[in-house]
Amino acid sequence: MIFEHTDYKSYLKEAYIQKKNANSKYSQRAFAKHLGISPTLINLVFKGTKNISSETALMMSDPLKLKENERDYFCSLVQLEGAKTPQAKEFMAKKLENLHPAQSFQTIELDHFKMISNWYHHAILEMTELDHFKYNPSWISKTLNISKEEVELAWERLKRLKLITKKKGKWHKTHAFSSIQSDKYHDVIRKFHKQTLEKALESLSSQTPEEMEMGTMTLSIDPSKIKQAKKKMKEFRMEMAQYLTKGKRTHTYQLSTHLFKLTKGDSRE
Repeated sequence: MIFEHTDYKSYLKEAYIQKKNANSKYSQRAFAKHLGISPTLINLVFKGTKNISSETALMMSDPLKLKENERDYFCSLVQLEGAKTPQAKEFMAKKLENLHPAQSFQTIELDHFKMISNWYHHAILEMTELDHFKYNPSWISKTLNISKEEVELAWERLKRLKLITKKKGKWHKTHAFSSIQSDKYHDVIRKFHKQTLEKALESLSSQTPEEMEMGTMTLSIDPSKIKQAKKKMKEFRMEMAQYLTKGKRTHTYQLSTHLFKLTKGDSRE
């Protein structure tokens, strides 16, 4: 996991998130104790207001269960962050490149995969279009019911992918509408769709009929029309997006359409 990061703080946040996902009661204080540092220090590191020393990084390598090459990479990331001169930064960047030559490519590739496979990236991206939006990790965390650390990692990922930009002091999406069409993302796209279906299921018990719309039709069809039906469904989604995004934007919604087969194989006797 360490080689997926170009910033030691994002690595520590992800390590913490993994433990918290495994145990919802797991806290920053428990994580700090596990690493052998103070809760105040880990909090400041997560906020980006303080760095750890090389000595502390080396000490943390054991509880993080880093192998020798991973430890060298982690400690080098810490040294890069603390480098005071351009020459020192360039030296550490070269060292990191030697430790992981494919880092720049893999980071961007991983960013794409993680964004596609985790629903909240798209939600945060779209929330920037809310009339009252201001980047506040605590508010976004509460609004989407995800951890603050997940918000911060997702935000940094959106910035690295250049999907958000700041204009006149306000964050916006770089593109009005975007979609992902690539065979290599097939598995992660399936994971994303599974998550959206889970969110839809949650909405059945948490939202009123006035707040949402769900409808289903069961049809016996001519399969040769599927291709044209998919085209019409895409056109419908775009038409609804253009209609719904006009006027005051105070809430973020998700519009999903599904068409799938209920019968298996050849349904003829």
